[in-house]
Formats: sequence, C-alpha cells, structure tokens
Amino acid sequence: MRHTLIRGTNQNQRRLLRCGFVGLLALVVLFVPAQAARSDSPPQCAVSYGPSGGPPGLGVAAFSILNYDVPQGSNSVSGSATLPLYPSWNLLFSNGSATTVTDPTITVSSGLAGLPSSCSQPSLDPGGTLNLGFVAPESIHGGNLGYDSSAVAVPRVLPPAGGEVTVSFTVTLTGSAFAGGDIDVSIGNGDVNVLSQGIPQNLDQGETVSADGNGEWYLAHAQLGKPYVFTALVEVGAAGPAPAPYVFSPPAFIRVDGGCALCGAQTTGSSVTVADTNLDGAFTFSVDQPGQSWNVFHANLFETNYSEQTPPLTAAQCKKGGWQAYGVFKNQGDCVSYVATRGKNPPNG
Repeated sequence: MRHTLIRGTNQNQRRLLRCGFVGLLALVVLFVPAQAARSDSPPQCAVSYGPSGGPPGLGVAAFSILNYDVPQGSNSVSGSATLPLYPSWNLLFSNGSATTVTDPTITVSSGLAGLPSSCSQPSLDPGGTLNLGFVAPESIHGGNLGYDSSAVAVPRVLPPAGGEVTVSFTVTLTGSAFAGGDIDVSIGNGDVNVLSQGIPQNLDQGETVSADGNGEWYLAHAQLGKPYVFTALVEVGAAGPAPAPYVFSPPAFIRVDGGCALCGAQTTGSSVTVADTNLDGAFTFSVDQPGQSWNVFHANLFETNYSEQTPPLTAAQCKKGGWQAYGVFKNQGDCVSYVATRGKNPPNG
C-alpha cells in the first residue's frame, strides 16, 4: 500500500492549522509505514530542507501512531473491540529561527525494548528539519481504535479478467476524544485504478471534505456517532495466477486524528521534553545553545489497514473455518470445490 508514505504534508498542515499552529511542517512529512517498519528496516533519521513560515524559534512535532492490520477476509472493525495495535512514532525537529543551531538532538527514553536511543546532527540551518521515525518492533498494545470502519466491494466475486467494482468505506467515530476530529481515507495501491470518487452525503454539521480524484479523501470536523461513507468506482485488474473467478476485497487505509495531546505549547531553554503514553516514556529535543524559543505539537493518530484479499489456492486454506474468512462461500466444501476446479465452480455463498 502507498498509505503512510505519501500523505504527510497537506494533512499535517491542515491538522496544525486546526490547532492554531500554522506552518510548523512546511515540508514533506514521512510517516513510517506500519508493515514495513515492523520488518528489519532501520529507523529514519535524516535532515530535510524546505520553506519556513511557521512561528519563529524551534518547532517540535511528535506524532504517536497506533496501527491495526485487518485480517484478510474481514471487511469491518469495531471501534470498541480490543485489538493488537502496533505503536509507531514520527518526530520532527524544525529550525524556524534565523540562525543555525548546533547539536540538534532527539533523545528517546522509554520502558519499551528495541527502540532507537537518539538522533542528532552537528548543526541545523534555518528551514531545516530533523526527522526520526520508528516503531516498537517487539511491542503490541492491546486497545481499541475508537471508530468503527468497514470496506465493502460490489460485486465481490470477479471474473478472471477483473472488472469495474463499486467500493465503499464507512467510518463512524465512537470515541469521545475524536469529537470534531479529522478522517483520512485512501484506497490502497493493489491492481486498482480509480475511475471516479463520491463524497459522504450527510455533511450538515460543519464538516468539510476534499477528494483528490485518485482515491483519497480528507474529512475535517467529523461528528461522533455519524457514519461517513466514502465511495468510488474502480477498475480491478486480473487475478494473475489465482483461480477464476476470484474474490476481491478493497484495500484501504484509514487514519483518524485522535486530537492534540499537546498543541501549540511554547517554552524556552536549551531543551524541551514531550511525554508519550504509547512510548511509556518521553522524547527530549535539545540543542547546545540556551535560551531557545520552542513551539511544541503532540498528536495521536489511529490507523486501520485493509489489505487486498488473496483467494484460496489450497484446500487447507478452506479448512478449520478458513472458508468463513472469505465471506463468499456457503461452507467448507464449497470452498474446497472452488480450489479444486480452479474457480470453475464459483462460490455459492
């Protein structure tokens, strides 16, 4: 999926705008992709430069992310269910002052194992941002997302050559911390071509929404308990080596802004520390020079990933209740028949 690598700048600038903290992120923000980051890939620690325009001084943005990967075959998630949530973080240390600072450092203090200890550079010129992104590779937090979601395709069973499908993604905020929050929805890459997009039709309480025409939506000022339905007509490619017809589940990425844990705070000194519950610790941002002016922003993000489903290729995938995960088979025998005939006997569920 393209999810967390491509949507940093605009969403975070909008989010910062809501918090009255305009311009802290005037460059591309790279969130760590949940699945990729849980592999052996090293954490990001790099400097980027872009136009400034935020409040003068040193800027700190700490994004604490909890991610859930929906099992294949499931097309909905309850916001109140206890789930294995993978924590990750993206930290940005920007120089919005008029002078170069020396020894800019991000220090990680945590009770969790396997985390980077620090990220630093000899100096950071005006307009520069030091970025550190990482996950807790050995840690899974049990908790709930605080919003219901679903990803549905009609039709769900496609011919071998693929075809046009209407997909719909529904998001309902259930957690009180999300009142007036933001919803970001994106169709995953896969072999999917977006033909058209529709927006939720119940935007009558101050909500605003944008759609980019490529399968991404951004809705601001969402209301609690209100289902928002994002729809698109997509063209799905052939299943390749899979049996035909095949089962299609729309890949999707959903992110909900959990609000500011600390938003637009200002302080002075040579360092600032931001506590983080998911980290079981804190982040400290520091420079060599005393008397610096700091602008601090700390937000919580909750992500859900729906993956494109692979149809069963072996009888073993149908057994022990496996047939139920696909949502289109009548029983185990129906699934086994589908596999044995390489799709010539279509699902009967």
